[in-house]
Amino acid sequence: MNILFTAVGDFLTVEARACLMEWRATYHAVEQMPMGRVTSYLRLDRASSLAMVDAIVCMADMDAEYSARTVRFDLSGDWLIGDGLFARLDSPLQKALVLADDVRKLPETCTMQDGRKWKSIPFIIFSSRASSAASRRLNVSILPPSDPAGAVSAVARVVDKYHESVLADYEALGILVRVEKGRVQIGTALHLKAEGAESEYYHAPGDRRTHTR
Repeated sequence: MNILFTAVGDFLTVEARACLMEWRATYHAVEQMPMGRVTSYLRLDRASSLAMVDAIVCMADMDAEYSARTVRFDLSGDWLIGDGLFARLDSPLQKALVLADDVRKLPETCTMQDGRKWKSIPFIIFSSRASSAASRRLNVSILPPSDPAGAVSAVARVVDKYHESVLADYEALGILVRVEKGRVQIGTALHLKAEGAESEYYHAPGDRRTHTR
């Protein structure tokens, strides 16, 4: 898997470092990025249009002594307060959900190299707290903290479901999808991809592949 990894605050916990080390050791590509840079990277950085990412993973647990030092986010969205989801609006989980909200509000034209929309990829939060209301509203997965092997397995299950939805979209838009020896091959079907084709996960004008082989 290709994972964009971030964490609440300006530091990484021991648990987060352990996950990074084991995930990379087991051949997952993990790009680490400060939380405050994620939205601007996805929206403005040209490198994001050339990336191929399967999930954004955010660690949202930290010691209470650091909570006052973390970055404050704009909480203008009424639902963050009106639904009474959290007693502490500056909690790590709250900050992670604000970032998830920013990602879900990205433009439809904000895509990766293969035309997949950044706003539609899995957003996974590891937190000891849970909020089913926020999960449904933002379409995020809030998972309990786990050992590195268990955490990457949980991420893989979410990513597998996402890939199934993306491949179904490809087929519906006229892109040939076939499985050869356990690997998915993607190419043109009876015609070239429609320049204006769009779905929940895919935006054709952002697809930089040629589909010639």
